[in-house]
Amino acid sequence: MFGILLVKDADGVVSSLAAFSGQIADSFHWQGFVPPIFDYLDEDGYFKVHEREISALNRVISEIENHEYASLLREYETLKAETDNAIEVARRRMAEAKTIRDARRKEGVSQEEETLLIRESQYLKAELHRCKLAARQQLAPILERIDECKARISGLKEKRRRMSENLQRWLFSNFRMLNAEGESKDLNTIFVEYNGIVPPSGSGECCAPKLLQYAYLHDLQPLEIAEFWHGESPRGEVRYHGAHYPACHSKCLPILGWMMRGLDVDQSPSSSLPGELMPEIIYENERFCVVNKPSGLLSVPGKSDAPSVVSLLRKHYGRDVFPAHRLDRDTSGLLLLAFDVRTQSRFHRMFEMRLVKKTYIAVLDGDISVTSHPLEGRISLPLAPDLNDRPRQMVDIYMTNGGKDALTDYRVVQVKDGLTHIEFHPLTGRTHQLRLHAASPLGLGMPIVGDKLYYRNNRTPCSRMLLHASAISFSFNGTPYSFTSNPDFPKK
Repeated sequence: MFGILLVKDADGVVSSLAAFSGQIADSFHWQGFVPPIFDYLDEDGYFKVHEREISALNRVISEIENHEYASLLREYETLKAETDNAIEVARRRMAEAKTIRDARRKEGVSQEEETLLIRESQYLKAELHRCKLAARQQLAPILERIDECKARISGLKEKRRRMSENLQRWLFSNFRMLNAEGESKDLNTIFVEYNGIVPPSGSGECCAPKLLQYAYLHDLQPLEIAEFWHGESPRGEVRYHGAHYPACHSKCLPILGWMMRGLDVDQSPSSSLPGELMPEIIYENERFCVVNKPSGLLSVPGKSDAPSVVSLLRKHYGRDVFPAHRLDRDTSGLLLLAFDVRTQSRFHRMFEMRLVKKTYIAVLDGDISVTSHPLEGRISLPLAPDLNDRPRQMVDIYMTNGGKDALTDYRVVQVKDGLTHIEFHPLTGRTHQLRLHAASPLGLGMPIVGDKLYYRNNRTPCSRMLLHASAISFSFNGTPYSFTSNPDFPKK
């Protein structure tokens, strides 16, 4: 990510500063860009010296795990197979002897012979017991060595954890962030006061903090700032070359909240709708209702006081309502809500069992007919939260970041003026599923027009996201229900 900050000096002269996030070619310093807030890359400095110590510890742990511990496990498995085989031989011998004894008893045996048969049975049982005991005795030393090795590895990993945490605390204590009022706080303090957590790795190295820090240090007044992506999109994410993006939430939001204190900052556009705009009630009975949610209205109450479908319906009905599912704030269309928790739980189970069918209508930025995608098909892309930039999601193709299966069927309705009008039928209900399945290069590679998170908004500007929940159908208590709603997309 690259950033530009317009600044004004004491004489009123306006100029610009440039920055990049992180490092380029393992360096913070490049001509034309502001320096880092704290340069910890000196090979003989505290950070790199202790980082090498942690790396050396990593190698020791890896050496033990891949050689000594792995060798012990192989030795154990070999010995265990041998003892298991001996036990199985004794067990088979006992079973075969029992079969013979049972056959002899059917033919008839004397009291003396019965006594001998009983003694044989007892002996073979004792032999099996002795075999199992011998196996445990043989395995005990190797198991003890394995436990000792595991304990040693665990101790080294705990030491590595402490060293890493101490080094991170030291690092973030050296990132002392200024604000417009001339105050200074280190990153550890900023994050503890903001959300009580340790700063994520890489905090303080993004464009915006670098630019503001440089401006404050050189008595420059920040005027306007913009950040844009340069290059290819990272795997799993949706970023467009040259497109502008806001600062990330996990690293930058707490920092910028501190650094912009004292600045005259434009307010973010309100997420609320003017007035007490009620969602249109399409249907209602004593158990549930179906409403048509306008774009821009939250489905459920958020952190702010902005109205939501739930809060407005609670006020309208004078009773509690419980959402059976949700729509993104910028998505319009049909939303199902229950009037009691039991009904809500039933709907949740129905969604999990895919007994509720939903259809969405969307307009995509691109002509699908000139791509290799069929006009009808299924998209299967696992999704996971982008932990560094919530609420964005990312494709987690190998499910290594907590990703979950996400399935969407689609059908192209028409292509008009270079835009693809499409129907989506989600089979799962992951966050931002349709938006990412549309926008990701691993999906259709064409974002939904107006999508503020995954859309290159400099190409086809739109006042809202062109995604509408147009149909929902299900059966409840044996009665089929089906509802439809036409989208009210703005004209170009």
